[in-house]
Amino acid sequence: MQGRILIVEDDPAIRELLKAVLEAGSHEVFEVGDGLSAHPTARDVKPDVVLLDVGLPGIDGFAVLGLLKDDPELKHVPVIMVTAWADPDLVAKAMDRGALDYIRKPFDISELSAHVDAALRLKSETDFLADDRQQLAEVAASDPLTGLPNRRQLEATLAREAMVSQRTGRPVSVLKIDLDGFEGVNDDLGHELGEEVLRAAAKRLRQRVRGADLIGRWAGEEFMVIAAGTDLGGAGVLAEDLRSALAGRPLDLPRVAVRMTASFGVAELAPGERLEDVLARADAAVETVKAAGANAVRLSGAVDTNVLA
Repeated sequence: MQGRILIVEDDPAIRELLKAVLEAGSHEVFEVGDGLSAHPTARDVKPDVVLLDVGLPGIDGFAVLGLLKDDPELKHVPVIMVTAWADPDLVAKAMDRGALDYIRKPFDISELSAHVDAALRLKSETDFLADDRQQLAEVAASDPLTGLPNRRQLEATLAREAMVSQRTGRPVSVLKIDLDGFEGVNDDLGHELGEEVLRAAAKRLRQRVRGADLIGRWAGEEFMVIAAGTDLGGAGVLAEDLRSALAGRPLDLPRVAVRMTASFGVAELAPGERLEDVLARADAAVETVKAAGANAVRLSGAVDTNVLA
């Protein structure tokens, strides 16, 4: 198994020997000769394994080990201590601080290779599990049909932005979006094409929101945008932009031309307001738009409402 190995060793002769052995095993090797350079170099090269001497100029190997294990990007990189000491208390100290293994000088080449290979296997397994956890987290937070954040993720984000708003006074607004006449799409074209319509509408909306906004699928044919740092007026402008972008041309579907419009309800979180109340105001604004003929934006202030389009 090949990998990227960082050698941290102040003795040039030992450093060259380690490098020669590792390169003979087809590893990519990086090296530094002092403790102060070890951590920044590790951040730059992102090694799979670190071979770390204890007695280093600048800061010793234990301090370097602490820096590596305290760094979120490096804490899972296996560290093998390479040292001449035989004190079991120092060995235990290194293990307690996160070292995976140790090799005593003078080292046997086959032993060194075996330790490095074992560390590389561990790193590979750790990376695999980390990727698997990340994929599971993404699946749990995503809507499987549209790929947008799901309701759980929207609720969590809104709760977080509400806390920020309470502390700082930064506004946060929500846009509820309900596709108009979607039941007819399913009835006329079938559920399979109905799902394609949902995906295409989601894509159109996602392409139009701003970088700081979060758009997700709320339920069924409903979407929601969380516009952090945006007051009611600004959120209304955003909603009208989304409305016109959706209604302006047919959706990008391969088999049939489908035009889709949506009704928008916009509400800004008022100071001290419960999240369920601001969402209820946005829902009520959507229902008002639907009753008036759909394909419009309605703002819901703390006191009154008005129609933009």
